[in-house]
Amino acid sequence: MVLEQVRSWWRGETSQPLRPLVEWLGRCPLLLVLQALPVSIVWGGFDALGLPSLFFHDVPRVTFVAGFMAAMLLGQLCFIGYLLDADEPWALAPRRGKPGGVPPTIRWYLFRTGTYPTWLVLLSIPSLIDRHFAFLFGVLAGMGVMLLLTRGAEWLQRWYESDRQRHRWMQRIEELLFSRRPTHIVALHVLQAGLLTLFVLGYLLVAAHVAFTGNHGWVSPAVVICVAIGLCGAVYGAVRFFFPMHHMGALVLSGVLIVFAGRGCSDVSFYDELSLPQPPVYASTSLVPPRDAGLLADDAVLSAWLARMRTEPPPGVAWSTQGETQQMSGRTAMRCEPGPKPRLALVATSGGGIRAAAWTAHVLSKLQGPDGVPGFHRYVRLVTGASGGMVGAGAWVAGLQRQGLSDPVSLTEMMQQDSLSSAAIALLLPFGDNRGRSLEQAWVKYTNGLLGRSFQELRAGEAEGWLPSLVYSPMLVEDGRRLLVSNLDLSALTASEASTLVVERNGDEPREGQRALLSLSGVQLFQLFPNKQSVFSVAAAARMSASFPYVSPASALPTSPRVRVVDAGYYDNYGVDLAVMWLHTHREWVRECTSGVVLIQIRDHLGNGRRTKLQAAGAGELLGGLMSPVEAVLRARESSMSFRNDELLSLVQDELNGGAPCFFTTAIFEFSETAPLSWALTTHDTAQLERAASSPALQSRVDAVREWLTADPEARERARVLGLCPGGRALMP
Repeated sequence: MVLEQVRSWWRGETSQPLRPLVEWLGRCPLLLVLQALPVSIVWGGFDALGLPSLFFHDVPRVTFVAGFMAAMLLGQLCFIGYLLDADEPWALAPRRGKPGGVPPTIRWYLFRTGTYPTWLVLLSIPSLIDRHFAFLFGVLAGMGVMLLLTRGAEWLQRWYESDRQRHRWMQRIEELLFSRRPTHIVALHVLQAGLLTLFVLGYLLVAAHVAFTGNHGWVSPAVVICVAIGLCGAVYGAVRFFFPMHHMGALVLSGVLIVFAGRGCSDVSFYDELSLPQPPVYASTSLVPPRDAGLLADDAVLSAWLARMRTEPPPGVAWSTQGETQQMSGRTAMRCEPGPKPRLALVATSGGGIRAAAWTAHVLSKLQGPDGVPGFHRYVRLVTGASGGMVGAGAWVAGLQRQGLSDPVSLTEMMQQDSLSSAAIALLLPFGDNRGRSLEQAWVKYTNGLLGRSFQELRAGEAEGWLPSLVYSPMLVEDGRRLLVSNLDLSALTASEASTLVVERNGDEPREGQRALLSLSGVQLFQLFPNKQSVFSVAAAARMSASFPYVSPASALPTSPRVRVVDAGYYDNYGVDLAVMWLHTHREWVRECTSGVVLIQIRDHLGNGRRTKLQAAGAGELLGGLMSPVEAVLRARESSMSFRNDELLSLVQDELNGGAPCFFTTAIFEFSETAPLSWALTTHDTAQLERAASSPALQSRVDAVREWLTADPEARERARVLGLCPGGRALMP
């Protein structure tokens, strides 16, 4: 009895709950995959890329349109499934209320089987949980429109069937296209072809509008994503219908996906503003001398910083004569003029997309704010880092005036703006600006032009000693070297030398005695492209340094041959390596002319506890051999950087703190919560960042930095007696 009921269900003679899903799973599984994509996104899939925030936007109108388009997309894909299933034996079988040999109605297929409502329920649950009611209303509106469209489609089918002889043009279409693949619903296939044409035209019109005006207006990334998935589904359904036995549908869909993937993979930013009449050959012989390249001498800028700190000390600080510069033993000349010895600060900020940009903005705003360090920027000489952190740091430096930030609060608001929408639309539309340029334009717009400032505009403030110097350090794909982008001449940081017993000449003569050049680990951008500081913006350098995989594309320099530039995080995701190298290069000057140096580390993850304790998750025995190489590569990329940086800090600690235990120290500001590794934040993510930025723990760290930087000799002596550094304290986890 049960077996006979199952057979009747399989033949299509009984009610068919969710039968289309079973058919798609066996005959056209890619249709299921396409339907699962928007559902998985709203359920939190691809959260690391920030995609859910594109559908659950902070603006209700955008969220409503996203819900409407997602519901329409699922309806369209169900309609494509109907076109593929309507001529199948199970669909043509006789059932209660329907004779055999007649295809079911669209409403029965979508609604009576429960297929479309099931997808809508799955789509809507997250919006109920997170109270995104605008999205839910959009889904309901989409369902209402689908009901009207299904009634209209059924009327069209009845109209055609009522008098086929009268509709000669439909007969010609049927003879031309459906002679080898007959169908009972020719009119609906023609309708789908018309809808596909309208979709393509609309897609191209939107692309043209965005490309020519640069304004995507109401066209949110969620809309473009839904339209793109719908186009893939329509093409797949058409080819799957006409070539049912050859799996051509899968091949064509793969081709469409390859087109989008190709758009993403070939979406390389060419920085034509750097172009020279004759493209420089990527070789050491093409490097222009630093002075001819328009670079500032690092030592001269450091001396200008010292002179300004002495003559115009930061607010609330009066340098004591007890800290005056004294000649170091064994030296015949002093490295700086006699005078007070101010404190020096370096900033190293980590990568991590928008969360790192926003966190860096929060920390620097706190340090610069009324409860922070008076005139904090005056202590800072160098700012290094990677990826998103250097976006926030770049906006901070570009927004500084002699007296500081005009509005520290606005900096954090700028960095929390949605930049992912511009990049997503640029990726999914066939022409116009690429993702990299779209990101740059979004950053310039949201920072009110701050990141649009050129390096030439920052040069005067650096030369005068009151503006910190930015150092971007993206990596070159072709040889793994760093590309240093800065107004400073940092040649000393690009070469490694050592004494060797046997010198291999190879065209490279010994530098000094038996000191030989071991490697050239970096290249300075403006030595390759001299005097281009006036046309190269901070946003362009920040985007170069923030080219992490598939979200923002690689860049290419107009050299011969072209070389590609990717995220600084491939080399060092924390900026510590470069800061410590700079400190090592100037170690004697720092010891002689300052009273101490603090390295401020701004990190969005990887706390010290995870690096000081042995802890590991159990290894999977089943796939351990297969996954071990991949896991090792990924783990080494993050952990080896951290361990190496900690070792460098330990070395510079021993190098500088020989006679004064607190001469060199470091302060760490870490955001330990989770947030998207992308360029969009939800309201929840923003609240987490603001909560962490206003926490007593962070204020305590800010207080510690203030006390250390502003400590006079008496305060330093009191701290030394207590066995602490000025500002030193212990925080409970």
